[in-house]
Amino acid sequence: MTTSYSTLITTHGLSLLAMAQAGGATISLTQMALGDGNGTVPTPSAAQTALVHEVYRAALNSLAPDSNNPPYIVAEMVIPTTVGGFTVTEVGLFDSAGNLFCVGNFPSTYKPVLAEGSARDLVIRVIMEVGNAASVQLLIDPAVVLASRGWVQSLFAPLSGAAFTGNVSTTANVTASALLTANIAIVGGQIYETATNGNAALAVNYTGYQAGTTQYRDFSINDGKQNLIASFIGATHSINLHGGVTVNANTGV
Repeated sequence: MTTSYSTLITTHGLSLLAMAQAGGATISLTQMALGDGNGTVPTPSAAQTALVHEVYRAALNSLAPDSNNPPYIVAEMVIPTTVGGFTVTEVGLFDSAGNLFCVGNFPSTYKPVLAEGSARDLVIRVIMEVGNAASVQLLIDPAVVLASRGWVQSLFAPLSGAAFTGNVSTTANVTASALLTANIAIVGGQIYETATNGNAALAVNYTGYQAGTTQYRDFSINDGKQNLIASFIGATHSINLHGGVTVNANTGV
């Protein structure tokens, strides 16, 4: 028999939506929980107040209207490589009071952990119809929230071929294993150009204010202990070195 997968807003969630859409307080969703259904793929019920068997819970990474269907919202959570050893068959979203807002079942997916010889990030997305997406907001705990590759790519994609002039702000720290654009990668302690199959250049401060040339920009290199090693001054086109200069006997530099 084919399993049907769905997401339902709980009785509690429906009452919150009714009050919000009648002019009441905005609903704040904060967490997503995952469960293994005690070894089954459970059928979600609007009467649920908890998952059948919860195995993991963490803060939501994002909550936003579906760009293709505005009455729907998409909630996302990233499970990092350091967490795992369980199977996911059910999922739930919780509000800021800790109550189950919606619940759904999920195709049985095993989340490995590195000690088992394999590890990966797992992104879980829940899509649900709320009628008016403005009634629901994401309330982020000021703890570390992981960024999915899709979120990072959507944020940095405008940098390819055009200037990105939007503003990005968050009350939480955002971490990711890598930031990737169409041309540039930031991985660990390195930044490099990835798109050119041949010699390439990486420009720093090529443009300035609002991607224009009306204001100069300076650039500094430090030693990791808040001490300056070198500064490049845009207005004077000069370089200031703070420390000794080593001359290589082979190159003369």
